[in-house]
Amino acid sequence: MAALTLQTMIACSKDQNQFVPYVQVSQYININLYNHLTIPGNSITFTQIGYAGIIVMCVNPSQYYAFDACCPYETLPTCSVGLDPIKSLSSVDMIFSSSVWGKCKCCGSEYSLFGGGYATKGPSSHVLQQYQVSLIGGMLWIHN
Repeated sequence: MAALTLQTMIACSKDQNQFVPYVQVSQYININLYNHLTIPGNSITFTQIGYAGIIVMCVNPSQYYAFDACCPYETLPTCSVGLDPIKSLSSVDMIFSSSVWGKCKCCGSEYSLFGGGYATKGPSSHVLQQYQVSLIGGMLWIHN
């Protein structure tokens, strides 16, 4: 019985991110070039990386999260999770934000970036696809 419960728990956790198509990610970001990423709660969405872009958020100066911007409910690269942009800093390739809440442009699902990208509202019940982040000197290595 315990083995069946463990197997079910492993299978369920594996299902959480199978909705976003796999894309190989291995990107270095020099945080010294992006002072915005040194402030807790700030984020930058790099639109040309990952499946639908990658949201990199500073938790504290030694901890960062990185999520694919693809909504796991919609799974289309055009249905990305957006954060309130700082228009004076943002461009087509990079969207700067001070918000920790993201919203899908298609279904309206809302996600909290703090604590793992969990859906807080809307039809989605899945977490955002999360990437590993390693801080090496002044570089962030975002990878899967």
